[in-house]
Amino acid sequence: MTMAVTLDPITPEILREYAELSEVEYLGKPVAQFEHLSWKFLENPQALSYGIHLREKGRLVGRIAYMPRTFACGAETLRGGYLVDLLLHPRIRSMQNLKLLVDSLEQFHGIDFLFVTPNHLSIPIYRHLLKMQEPLHLSAFAVPLRPGAVLRDKLPWCPASVCTFTDWSCLSIVNILNLPSLAGKLTFNDTIPGDRELANLIQNTFDSNLQCVGIRTEKFLRWRFAASPVNRYHFSAVYRNDRLLGYYAVREAKFGGLSTLFLVDCVIAHDASWAEKHQILQEIVRMAMCKNCDLVFGLFNFGVGKSSMLPLPVIPIPEYALPQTVPLFLKRFGKTELSCLEQKKWFISIADLDVF
Repeated sequence: MTMAVTLDPITPEILREYAELSEVEYLGKPVAQFEHLSWKFLENPQALSYGIHLREKGRLVGRIAYMPRTFACGAETLRGGYLVDLLLHPRIRSMQNLKLLVDSLEQFHGIDFLFVTPNHLSIPIYRHLLKMQEPLHLSAFAVPLRPGAVLRDKLPWCPASVCTFTDWSCLSIVNILNLPSLAGKLTFNDTIPGDRELANLIQNTFDSNLQCVGIRTEKFLRWRFAASPVNRYHFSAVYRNDRLLGYYAVREAKFGGLSTLFLVDCVIAHDASWAEKHQILQEIVRMAMCKNCDLVFGLFNFGVGKSSMLPLPVIPIPEYALPQTVPLFLKRFGKTELSCLEQKKWFISIADLDVF
């Protein structure tokens, strides 16, 4: 059967086809819900989303799309496209049709680069089939609150007494670290700051001449963390007196069978003191404990150096416990070198990726 491949801007009509195609494998999940897809693709304030579509007799049987992401790199503004929602209908799933779909990525236009952080099953597609560049890896970190739950999940033969003792020990340490005497003097509120405050924060966090960071505007943060019909985030702006010192956004979800508070985004000015960083971490951990979470988890590029958005005292996850070093793949368009898109210069958080 002859397949037709088209490049299309994503519209409500196409999203209804997306939902129908997704129902085959993801019935009941957000990716198969029109409301979620509409927020994800149509309400993004940064630009219009596009998709490569595979059709059989006019019916959508395959797709891959990109969500626009805008980055500031010195005086330049770069237009990125984050690849999402690669899917073929099971009936036509083959290497030939997959290649037909992904080979058409060259059709994308109006952007400087494509990037993606695929799951472990899809990594061979981008590494071997598409031969995309691999300029950096994202690193996982965690604040374990109930390590016994991690032991029970990863080492089911571990004695219950050991799991209970590790939970008690860790929570005791957390309670000591939460003593008010160790805290800074910050205030927190859930109002998303305005563009001027956010611009000053980014300027006080990064070396704008050397580093690349995703654009953070009030409209983007409101869309990303306050407008989803499915995902529920908690956003907190952090102030020292009347100055915006940072913000963070978290979401509760399951991860590998564990109740997890995901740190989706976090910007802390580089001049924040240890006590102030500690107080921010206290607030995040306190929320996780109130929700009975097993750990706080984040995924960032720590290669940015001293101006990292996340100068918090957190613990990297060992590979043997939760292997979460995630490769980021990149495809450049045009002749632009894009030297800022490398491990030591490009900051990435979960907020810059798919709308998890």
